Amino acid sequence: MMTWQTFVSFGLAGGCGVVANYSTTWCLREFGGVNQFVANNIGLGLGLALNFTFNKMFTFESTAPWMPELATYACIAALSLAINHLLVHWMVTNKLCTFYLAKLISTGLLFLWNYFMHSHFTFS
Repeated sequence: MMTWQTFVSFGLAGGCGVVANYSTTWCLREFGGVNQFVANNIGLGLGLALNFTFNKMFTFESTAPWMPELATYACIAALSLAINHLLVHWMVTNKLCTFYLAKLISTGLLFLWNYFMHSHFTFS
């Protein structure tokens, strides 16, 4: 069952993951001399790991075994990444909006998608 507290907690966990992703990528690229694509992958991996952990422990307070939930989370995250790319590409190539507006719209839609998927499948 969806509660506003769970929904807000999900948003905060996602925000922490985004901050970890971008700050790690930036630090590795700008100060560590790491290739930008390598830095991006490390940042994304850290952000996803934190997001999963925070959602498991705090948002959904799941006591289920880690591995099945992690596998489900990874599948949903991979699908979300593909959907994000397709939505942004579709909006931009059809000149519906600018790249950053398309990214913002896609992020908003996928936030709702991810909440539904993780609350009903990953941490149910």
